[in-house]
Amino acid sequence: MEKHCDLGHILKPNMRAFFPAEENPSLGVGRDATLLSLDLQVQPFTMSHLLPPGTYRLRLLIAAANAKPVERSFEIIVTGNWLDDEARMLSEGVALRIV
Repeated sequence: MEKHCDLGHILKPNMRAFFPAEENPSLGVGRDATLLSLDLQVQPFTMSHLLPPGTYRLRLLIAAANAKPVERSFEIIVTGNWLDDEARMLSEGVALRIV
């Protein structure tokens, strides 16, 4: 049985102004660039849930009471580009790969 969870989301850059928790001027990211917003249970006041363009590594340890733990590492690449075409956005705007 598969389970899914939301890791984060990316808003169209010109829509960030409508959501105060999606904007962090101290990152120095232009209004035309994308940010990866981590979907946390609680958004920190430090705005550290917002990741500017860059390459990030995420290590997950997936476990259950009736299964052995599985460890996986992922690389998330946020280019900062927004593309209206979904296929292009998922190849040129943001990428996720197992490492």
